[in-house]
Amino acid sequence: MGATDDALEIVNTILALANSLDMEVVAEGVETEQQLELLRKMRMLLRAGFHLSRPIEALQFETLLGTRRSWAA
Repeated sequence: MGATDDALEIVNTILALANSLDMEVVAEGVETEQQLELLRKMRMLLRAGFHLSRPIEALQFETLLGTRRSWAA
């Protein structure tokens, strides 16, 4: 078993634990198509990272959401 296999086993364990606790898991740091494909195969629906979207300013985010309200506390 290589390092990649070990890492996948850990992720699968984390997903199983989260599912048993009725929790959602977000995969952060998705930077390549290969990573995205692996997450798809694992049925990991919540993903974030440069491959999906570069960082945007708060105003751009509010526009995407269709709202102009302040998110500041």
